[in-house]
Amino acid sequence: MRVLRDLDELYLMAQLAADSEAEAALLVDEALERRQKGDNTPAAQLILQLIQSAIPGRPLNKGQLLISDRVPSLIADLVGDVLLRLKPSRRIAVMQAFQPGATDASERSVFLLMVRRAFEKRHPDFSKDAVTDPLVSRALQDFLSASLSPVPATRRDEWESRFLGGDNDGGNKASASQSNRKKSKNRFPLVARIAIGVLLILVASAIGTWITSPPTPADKGLNGEWFDVLTQYDVDNEPAFRSEDPAQIERYIFDRLSRTMQVPSLESGLLVGVSLATPASDLQLPVLHYQDGTSSDEIQVFMLDYRFLTDVEATFIVDSGILQQITSESGSDVRSIEDLTRAIWRHRDDIYVAISPPDMENLRNRFSFE
Repeated sequence: MRVLRDLDELYLMAQLAADSEAEAALLVDEALERRQKGDNTPAAQLILQLIQSAIPGRPLNKGQLLISDRVPSLIADLVGDVLLRLKPSRRIAVMQAFQPGATDASERSVFLLMVRRAFEKRHPDFSKDAVTDPLVSRALQDFLSASLSPVPATRRDEWESRFLGGDNDGGNKASASQSNRKKSKNRFPLVARIAIGVLLILVASAIGTWITSPPTPADKGLNGEWFDVLTQYDVDNEPAFRSEDPAQIERYIFDRLSRTMQVPSLESGLLVGVSLATPASDLQLPVLHYQDGTSSDEIQVFMLDYRFLTDVEATFIVDSGILQQITSESGSDVRSIEDLTRAIWRHRDDIYVAISPPDMENLRNRFSFE
């Protein structure tokens, strides 16, 4: 019985020092063997001696057993922060992607990658591989359950009264409103009504003249520098086609636009999908959507081939300095424009225009072609 006098303390110290529960048990087993042989070394010192003797020269480890127990709570602390950095449409998409029976694997994968990156950045001593899909899913559901609430009873009563129980009153109110509008209309004097009629005729005449006149380039919005137009173009945040597979994206572009174009990969980022942009009449371009893995930022990449420049030059100014910069595939043009970073480069016969948030270091160098 004296051998087991400090069993609880030995096991506690072993858990603090070990990398796994199995290793903690082995350490305690060896410590009890020594106790049986008369070793009275204090528990903490004995456990440390056993660790050093088991693996000579081994430094004190980082307590992976403790880490594995803490991972769920650490993920729970992160999930909310990562979710709130997303745009509203992405938050809804993430919630739907983690619901039972969801089929949007790409949105789920992107969010899992973002949580892993955030976990690795905040806890560099921990293994990011411990951040698994089930743990993230459970943490997300817990966060949403704690943050979202059902319809408050007072709100429910108010809306049910307005839209369900008050149909007759609603009809009476509508009739009264129409009656009041008729009375108000009759209050306008005859001269005012005539003046309004003349004004409507003049407006209609002006619209007719505008429709029949040939539009100028300025009317069509076709003046300006071509790459600046792409930079300012408002791309839909939701891809028209979602996929993480470059081959599927390339097939989609070929099916829609009859063009063969290569999709680059983004270092520390994930391909999300592709949209079709129309920055000018009869000019349709594919736009790749990427998710930056180190932040929640979205990166968009316009793809065009050189033949487009011939079509574009009829209506846009094309900066010859940019074309000179991308003459070789090793060249690029990277600029900070207001609150954006823009990188332009060439690969074979295609030109890529990447638009990202500001201060994104080495934007061009992060893209590569396999």
